[in-house]
Amino acid sequence: MLGVVQLERLRYREALGLLWDAAEATRWAVPAVRHNLGLVLAKLLAREANLRQAELLGRLDALERARGARKSDVSPLVTVVLPAYNHARFVRAAIASVVAQTYPHIELVVIDDGSVDGTAAAVRAALQGIAIPARFITRENRGAATTLNEGAMLARGAYVSFLNSDDWYAPDRIACMVDQIARSGARWGFSLVSSVTSEAGGARDAAGGECAIQRKQRAHLGTQPPSFTLIEHNVAISSGNLFVEREFFVSIGGFREYRYNHDWEFCLRAGALEEPVVVQRPLYFYRVHGQNTISESPARALDEANRLLADFLAGALAGRPEGGNDLAPQAAGNRDLLLRVAFRTGLGALVPIDALRAVAAEWRAKAPPVAPSGDAAASAGATGRTAVVVLGMHRSGTSALSRVLNLCGAFLPASLRPPKLGANPTGFWEPESVLDLDERLMHRLGGDWDRIDFTLPDDGEIVAEFESDACALLASEYGDEPTILIKGPRIGAFPALWHRVLLRCGYRPVYVVPVRHPLEVAQSLHVRDDMSVAEALALWLAYSQRIAEHAQSQPDVVHLRYTGLLDDWRSVICRTAERLDLALDPITRADEVDQFLDRSLRRQVADDEALRTWPGVGADAEQALSLHRENLARCIDIEGPAGLPDAGSTATNRARSGAANETPASATFVLCIESNGMRDQALLLCRSIRRFAGRHRDAPILAYAPRPGLGVDRSTRAALDALGVVYVDELLNTRYPEYGPANRVFAAAHAEARASTEFLVVLDSDTVWLGEPELPIDADAAVRPVDMKGIATRGPGDPFEPYWTGLAAACGMSIDRLPFVYTTIGNERIRASYNGGFAIVRRSLGILTRCAEVFVEGARAGMKPYRGSGRDLVGSIGNVGEAASEYWGSDQAALALAIWNATDRVRHLPDHYNLPLHLVAAESEIDPRWRACQPVHVHYHWMLAQRHRDLALELLAELGVPEEQRAWLAARTPLHGDSLNDARPDAVAA
Repeated sequence: MLGVVQLERLRYREALGLLWDAAEATRWAVPAVRHNLGLVLAKLLAREANLRQAELLGRLDALERARGARKSDVSPLVTVVLPAYNHARFVRAAIASVVAQTYPHIELVVIDDGSVDGTAAAVRAALQGIAIPARFITRENRGAATTLNEGAMLARGAYVSFLNSDDWYAPDRIACMVDQIARSGARWGFSLVSSVTSEAGGARDAAGGECAIQRKQRAHLGTQPPSFTLIEHNVAISSGNLFVEREFFVSIGGFREYRYNHDWEFCLRAGALEEPVVVQRPLYFYRVHGQNTISESPARALDEANRLLADFLAGALAGRPEGGNDLAPQAAGNRDLLLRVAFRTGLGALVPIDALRAVAAEWRAKAPPVAPSGDAAASAGATGRTAVVVLGMHRSGTSALSRVLNLCGAFLPASLRPPKLGANPTGFWEPESVLDLDERLMHRLGGDWDRIDFTLPDDGEIVAEFESDACALLASEYGDEPTILIKGPRIGAFPALWHRVLLRCGYRPVYVVPVRHPLEVAQSLHVRDDMSVAEALALWLAYSQRIAEHAQSQPDVVHLRYTGLLDDWRSVICRTAERLDLALDPITRADEVDQFLDRSLRRQVADDEALRTWPGVGADAEQALSLHRENLARCIDIEGPAGLPDAGSTATNRARSGAANETPASATFVLCIESNGMRDQALLLCRSIRRFAGRHRDAPILAYAPRPGLGVDRSTRAALDALGVVYVDELLNTRYPEYGPANRVFAAAHAEARASTEFLVVLDSDTVWLGEPELPIDADAAVRPVDMKGIATRGPGDPFEPYWTGLAAACGMSIDRLPFVYTTIGNERIRASYNGGFAIVRRSLGILTRCAEVFVEGARAGMKPYRGSGRDLVGSIGNVGEAASEYWGSDQAALALAIWNATDRVRHLPDHYNLPLHLVAAESEIDPRWRACQPVHVHYHWMLAQRHRDLALELLAELGVPEEQRAWLAARTPLHGDSLNDARPDAVAA
């Protein structure tokens, strides 16, 4: 059936149309069609229903807290009602478990329901000499429901606790049930259950597994109120597990005459009136043996269950009883969730046809256009957008991390997996569609979330279908959002496949890997899933090895400790945003994050020694610890708090660099940023420092907006803050606002007085770092001679010699103090003139302050290199205008004179610093000198604009820039400044 195929491919709207047609064609008479239609509607109802489910879960949590707060010290009489039928082998153990109860106020009523195997004699023997009041009645067989009701009517206690004659109680069962149910004022409830074989006395199920019934209870309970969970499964398990206020039991008519499901039917009715208390301990032991009533005819038992569920759904859809339970399926406002739970459970064929048809018709009427699929989705992909993938093992902190990233700006779809009390009470923050897709792939490969020993093929039908369906998912669930969040622990089993999908759909995939101690993860899985610690540790290894292999092959990955997130989420988010170049906002919703994160989320605490000595883990322990240490070494949160570090502390910088035996020098980077084309350039520069500057990646960065009216907007300030960049909006360039390079001159002088580091690195905004800078430990300044002569002077007779001579006189020095150097293009001999967009100077000498003074003195005296020329030169963001062109180069002259006026210890940096990419591009062939060393710092001018960016990346490849740096640049360019794309190579400023 095509509708089923579309359903399996997660194409729910297409499936709805096809299954509707099939239902109409068969007049809604085929149960299989209604069943499949229900499964489709469950997915379509998910968004609103899940929101309601989360809301009800919060109200349930509040109800349970209120019950706990109002506990009294009452100790009511409890009557244990024990119906017995042909259980001579087991009834003595059942009675003995009652006699052994630690709670003192109990009585026992035993009714033999016409047994023929000696049960009556066994009961009499067991009752001899017991210390609690007991009554024993024998009569003809009337069935379980009637016998239980009869026992309740004979009870004198305020509460009735039932017990099947082939099962038994934990010694403190009644005490616990009284404490959590009777003393809280609740009227009914049940506990967790352990299953046992007929031969065993321990909590083992008949198949040899560990408490399978209990695992099933835990799997179902916690995601919604128990009254809803009872639609999916009889989580009470047995009538013997019920603990009920006698008056309440009688008022709703006790058990009805169902042979196999009287307990389930009672729970559904009782839940409509009051939410049960679920005692989260296995206090009831259910014995599995060949004479269990349910085993006599599984087909008849299933048929009976279907009939009672159909009756329940019809009644629940009609509304709740007077004075009913607000959390129950029958309550007003819960209809969509009721239908969602019923459909998801596979009960579509049991829902009244008129109700099923009405819901399907409603969705057909409002269904939006079908989302693109396969290549269509890929071609409509989100080019230039980023997908943040939380890549972590189950129970490693992925949920907490995902919600924090979401609150800081990463988009999640509305249809999320609901929370689960006891496991993830604050939410999983996992898109249901991602979960469905991953589960489907795992099942097709023969695995599951806890079995990932499958091999993922490189291609073929399964992989092709996954890629097509994942592209459709991204298009329909995430739309045009620029930064999306994908979370699903199962992704860790096949991260490379998701990576391929994201690239195909036009996303830049980045990965955030939470790191938690493997024993903590294993212990958490043990508690949540009753998995042994050894099994859980092996599963951690299986996932973590795949994750580590993928992470090592990707450039955009950060690791962070789960504890680091809980301790200082702001620092973690700032570092993550910085390293991955993400537009995250840790400020706007900070209060929500603070309220959400709680150290109590970390319930398991472990260390290396505990893992080494844990019984049964064997060699996995050392293997896990080795991998964990490798992950810890990559964690960004271990480096210390984000923001402006104490750059004056040599020890701090050495510790951060991890290079205690290398240079202790510290530096502050200085640049300008304005609300024009410079904005994107400056942000790219800051990000390149944080990514590629090696030991200096965490150095202070000061970003100045020195001209009036050009301060950056709030979002840009948030981006700078996320990068740990100090933004300085000071009116420093008010006298020469027409000349952009004056910004840098005045900003550098201001920074020299403000910073505390040994060196300042002054940069043009249209530059980028691709490697670690080397500070001039044995010099006072490190600079690059200009690439082209421009306004530099060759000496006497040069037209610019008078300008330089006059400016030197203003400094009180002779022009002959300047040594001769050679330009990088043309190898022309000139007096020292340095590129003002890249200089490293020793802060204590005041060179940058003197540079600003020389520049101002020359300008006041009317000394302009191109005075009256009428030229309109071109800078990195376009034409600068005639007024600015007159000043062009004067800042470079002032820098050279200020340096040589202060010191002779000047280092001329080699060609791989401040490499002029625009001039390399202008040459017909790349000069071998540029290829000699891999570029450390590149001055790209307009080369990363739309028109030239591809050429720039090709040139960088030819110059030996590694793939990581080139991929990083490719993902963040082209730049789109206001006039950046208008710059022309044939109008280069000298």
